[in-house]
Amino acid sequence: MSSGTTLSIKLQIAGRTYPLTIHASEEENIRKAASVLNERIKKYEETFAVKDKQDLLAMCALEQGVQLLQRSSQLAETEKDLTEKLSKIDRLLSDTNV
Repeated sequence: MSSGTTLSIKLQIAGRTYPLTIHASEEENIRKAASVLNERIKKYEETFAVKDKQDLLAMCALEQGVQLLQRSSQLAETEKDLTEKLSKIDRLLSDTNV
């Protein structure tokens, strides 16, 4: 299948079935994401004795949002460090070519 091919799939998330039409190239990541989400829901359900699936989904969404923001911040910091190091290397190379 080429990356432009679409698939119709059904995912089970928090006990509900969600029909999706996706690009074939995205199927593996989408299924993995649904699996991770279901595992987190199960863990929260066991840890906090929460039965309302909407509450569990909200907790998972919050957790994922926090992780995304942390990674974005780390990426920005890494990018800043790399830019500074490349600028320093560029200055050093410019100084030696004078």
